[in-house]
Amino acid sequence: FGHGLNYQQALYDYSLVGGKIAMIPRYANGIFWSIWYNYNNFDVRQVVDTYRSHSLPLDVYILDMDWHTKQGWGGYSFDTRLFPIPSATLGWLKSQGLATAANLHDDDGVRPSENMYQRYAQAIGHNPNSGTIPLNLINSTVAYAFEDIVLADVERQGMDSWWIDWQQGGKQGGLVGGKQNPTIWLNHLRSTDHIRRGENQRGLVLARWGGLGTHRYQVGFSGDVASLTWANLAYQPYFSLTGSNVLYGFWSHDIVGPSDDHELHTRWIQWGAYSGVFRTHDRGMSAGGCANSNPPSCGIVAPWKVPDRYFEANREAMLAREKLLPYIYNATRQAFDTGISLIRPMYYRYPYLDNAYLADENGNFAQYFFGDHIFVAPIVNAASTNSMASKSIWIPPGNWIEKETGVILTGSDTFILTKSFDLTEIPVFVRAGAIIPESPVRPGDTIGLATRQITTLELHIYPGATSFSTNIYEDDGLTVSYLSNKYVWTNVKYTRDASSISITITTTGSYPEFPTQRDYVIRLVNSLPVRDASVNGQTISYSSLGGANTWRYDGVHVTTVIQTVQLSTNNPITIKVTTDPVVDSLLSGIRGGIQHAILAKQNLDASRVTPGAHSVSGGLISDVASTGEYLSYLAGTDLNRFASIVGSFKANFAAAVSEVRALGPSIDRNRWDYSMELLNSAFN
Repeated sequence: FGHGLNYQQALYDYSLVGGKIAMIPRYANGIFWSIWYNYNNFDVRQVVDTYRSHSLPLDVYILDMDWHTKQGWGGYSFDTRLFPIPSATLGWLKSQGLATAANLHDDDGVRPSENMYQRYAQAIGHNPNSGTIPLNLINSTVAYAFEDIVLADVERQGMDSWWIDWQQGGKQGGLVGGKQNPTIWLNHLRSTDHIRRGENQRGLVLARWGGLGTHRYQVGFSGDVASLTWANLAYQPYFSLTGSNVLYGFWSHDIVGPSDDHELHTRWIQWGAYSGVFRTHDRGMSAGGCANSNPPSCGIVAPWKVPDRYFEANREAMLAREKLLPYIYNATRQAFDTGISLIRPMYYRYPYLDNAYLADENGNFAQYFFGDHIFVAPIVNAASTNSMASKSIWIPPGNWIEKETGVILTGSDTFILTKSFDLTEIPVFVRAGAIIPESPVRPGDTIGLATRQITTLELHIYPGATSFSTNIYEDDGLTVSYLSNKYVWTNVKYTRDASSISITITTTGSYPEFPTQRDYVIRLVNSLPVRDASVNGQTISYSSLGGANTWRYDGVHVTTVIQTVQLSTNNPITIKVTTDPVVDSLLSGIRGGIQHAILAKQNLDASRVTPGAHSVSGGLISDVASTGEYLSYLAGTDLNRFASIVGSFKANFAAAVSEVRALGPSIDRNRWDYSMELLNSAFN
């Protein structure tokens, strides 16, 4: 094989030789919970209920090794002191739409105390009086009996998949080591059990690296994080993006934070939101003697056990991941088809540009493509004293929209963007003109969404192109029926000019669970209010509250929102929208200006030093911070006033910056620095 710099073709050809990337269940694209803690049946329910009460998404519940009896690190029988009726606990988790997994340490073998010891011993001809049956991976009869008797017993009680811990390399199980190691053989066994048994179900393991070829058995467990440091966080994006070079792009890293650095915890969660797999976990630092110190110094796994400011940022990152499930699952299918993983180095797309190779293990230029149309540069360094984290990012050729601010950037071979980011911000850049599919996550309904079919499909359409087309993949998410063409592709395309856009949605294919009807939410980013809009020729009306068959304007995000009624998925759908002529350069960054003005005002409000707060003069920062909600109202009531506010916004914003700058000598320096940095980073 000779591919030169055509890396993507090389990966595809490797998949033809080494096997395809696993088509993992859709729930594995969602949010995993795991913690090493002595949880019982009550605790399990409490964790799920706490996720729900905090409006946090959750899709997979992992039981770490405390789930089993305590004769050693390994075990295959529930500890009935914690789970008197295991099927009841696992059944309840399934009733919530959650998938389940449990930790295994196979090297301990099967002890006589295990529930299935006698049956297993009889099946393999082992003397039941001769003690522990060791791990055996060289005798297929023994290995398959272990899977089909010992593990299948737990699976019948409701366990979906296994976390294969401890073994990495080595010679356990009678193997010779090297390429014949227990890691890859255990991964193979557990990933293919369902197929071997003739079951219409996908395999999934959370497992360590077993060498080349392990990409067939994902998702990856990178091992316990050694220590909670910025350096370790900085290494993980580089580790993951280079893993894609051997088709191993679905790495799962422990997400956990130290008790004394909530910023580090939040940035770890934000990286996790745009990583291959989002999974909380700790290696034992969440409990122990650390709980007895004053204040407690244990590691923090639960994303809600932090001060409010950090919790809000944690939740927004997790919600962003969950909303992107249609986009991420689309990339999962692409990985299966092409060998190109969800996480993609910049040099896949720009192999001839030097800056595409800048990422390193120290976190410099830690950036990568996340699917086809998004690239991400997670913050992996601490903020400065002004509470903002500075980062340098290569903006590649083409036009890109910074998601958090709506700024339109034109990249080049050498353009390096250096700016500061607030704790609430993740540097995410969307290809100009792209259509990004999402599914809504509603407060109070956040549990088990990844196992559901999509009944509301949101389409975020970004500015910067006159036409675009994308395909969205769906199947049942659990079985191997996709191998028999049981799936659906939804094509979404549009054409647009300065004052109109026409969107067409069509579906091809079928599978039994695919919704016969769904509603659609169209979000036109950096847009103006609607003059006329129709769905399949039927006019839709304005409603400030939104709702079926209406449009509204989200001024804070400078986005037009169109919502349909339930529509048949069997028929083409056409949505047409007319507005006043849109000038992209005028709207570029207004979202960032509004958002950063809100944050700056809130920062000044806390010490009662906001200009105009206690007098009739001044107050420009309050004015621009209030613009978003004002635009939401004006969009349906006074388009002339709306146009005037938008046209003067950047000048008003500059005046507000000057007003805040003038406060410098009179207020706390750190507070002033933070507000100024927020305002200075709104439009760049």
